[in-house]
Amino acid sequence: MKRMVLILTIVALVLSFSNVSVAQITEKGVKVGLNLANASGDDIEDTKNKMGFAVGGYILYPLNETITMRVEAMYSQKGAKMEGEMPMYTTTSTWPYYTVEMVDYTATMSIDYIEIPILFQYDIQSSGTMVPCVFAGPYLALKMSAKQKYEAGDESETEDLEDVRGMDYGIILGVGAKVTDKVSIDARYSMGLATIDDEGDFDAKHKVIAITAGYALN
Repeated sequence: MKRMVLILTIVALVLSFSNVSVAQITEKGVKVGLNLANASGDDIEDTKNKMGFAVGGYILYPLNETITMRVEAMYSQKGAKMEGEMPMYTTTSTWPYYTVEMVDYTATMSIDYIEIPILFQYDIQSSGTMVPCVFAGPYLALKMSAKQKYEAGDESETEDLEDVRGMDYGIILGVGAKVTDKVSIDARYSMGLATIDDEGDFDAKHKVIAITAGYALN
């Protein structure tokens, strides 16, 4: 039931722009990108970037000569990574019947979303063929999966994360450029405004630096 409510929320957000006619869509295409995901918050310390990918599509609605609304739908991998050392115990046949060895460990949190950014893009006038731009706007994201993988020595274990909030939201800031009539690139910073923890007791929010490339289909 909760997931259905979240899906309907995303659909309602997209349909809120339905008063813009299809004829006003100047471009539609596909996007693919690389995410460097991490987490921030009062309860987050010493986390590392986790690499992931983003893939999806976009459409462009021009609002005037320089400002365009870009609506995207992306499958985006987020999360964070922690690394350190921990003791590993091995049983033996003689006293004290175990040995202790310090081994490196990695704990990787992987949370995947369907993300809907609504971005407002300002095109910068240029005398060359490349058209630079800046953009900003909100995003809403529906959680698809949440897992934690532990690796220590030669052992690994993966478990589902049960207490991850089903919906994330935040803001995106970025710069980009239209390289050719078909190809565009951008770099963006995504900052989550909702804590990942479903109960709200653990302050941890997503932050993602992403590089994406788009290809127009029309």
